[in-house]
Amino acid sequence: MKTLISLSILTILSVSSALALSVTNRDKAEHAVTVDKGAVEVVHKVAPGATVTEPCPDVCGVRIADGNGSDFLAKDADKLAITGNRVLPDK
Repeated sequence: MKTLISLSILTILSVSSALALSVTNRDKAEHAVTVDKGAVEVVHKVAPGATVTEPCPDVCGVRIADGNGSDFLAKDADKLAITGNRVLPDK
């Protein structure tokens, strides 16, 4: 029974990560990225070349906290990149 519960939890966690929004920093400087989920905002520091993930079950606004760009509207499974101090779809 414990094994079944453990496997269920691992499956849920791996599916959650696979469906999460991801942001990769393609710039040469570290950036702070804000994911606005409405009532909750989450800030991640993203080193050059690094990728962060954040669950976004509904539409989220994603922006560089230290940038002057506007929000990029995203949802789970979207892959975004920081390029030229802006958040754009990752190619």
